[in-house]
Order: sequence, then structure tokens, then C-alpha cells
Amino acid sequence: MDYKYGFRLVKNLFATVTIADIGQQPIDVGDRVQVLLTLGLPCIAGSSILDPVITFGGRVEIMDRPLCKRWGDLAGVVGSPYRTKTLVFTAVSWAGARRQATLLAFKELIKLRNACHDRLGALVVANSNLK
Repeated sequence: MDYKYGFRLVKNLFATVTIADIGQQPIDVGDRVQVLLTLGLPCIAGSSILDPVITFGGRVEIMDRPLCKRWGDLAGVVGSPYRTKTLVFTAVSWAGARRQATLLAFKELIKLRNACHDRLGALVVANSNLK
């Protein structure tokens, strides 16, 4: 079963979160179940690079990768609206694995949204100091 969520980062920029059941671990590894988390961040329209509003470089890392123009992988073909990163979660129950994936995804996206808001706040402060 797949679970899909949209997450507003700023204004008209949305990230996507998909959590898909994979199945059990390989038989020689164990008996637990696995889910795949796919986090998608928006690209510039018609481009394969992240939107500059969320491109923080080494200042912000999402899923242990700096938010550079080419963060993650292309979701499909060039011009796809998202770049993605995936991670597998393993647990004794589907609910446990999905919970781990959901918590990490939203923790990372909240970190990114906070960075965007902090940047905007710094601009507001700079503008207020013009007087």
C-alpha cells in the first residue's frame, strides 16, 4: 500500500512524501518488514535543478545531503517537477516501519520550512533597519 502526502514549504512550493510497502527483508537477513520512503523536492519549472528558494547548499541538509541544485535523483525524466531521495525503513510491523518513515520525512521537511522562514525573517529585519 502507498501513502502519499503533500507538504507546503513556502508559498507555492510543495514537497511530496511517498511511503510504499516493500515486503519482508531478504530471507537470509531477517523476517522484519520494510517500507520505502521517497521524499520529493520541487525543481524550477521545466528544469532538473532544485528551486533556488530551497537551495541552501551546505547550510541545510535533508536526508544527510546538502541542499545543492542537484540534491537527490531526478524523478523520472529531465523536466520532472521533483528531485527525490529514498530511504528504506525496517521494523517488526508495517505500522512501525511507516511511523519511522513518516517521522523522519516530516522532521526533515519542517527543518527545511523553518530555514526558508528564517531566511525570509532575516530579509524583513534587514528591510526594517533601513529607517
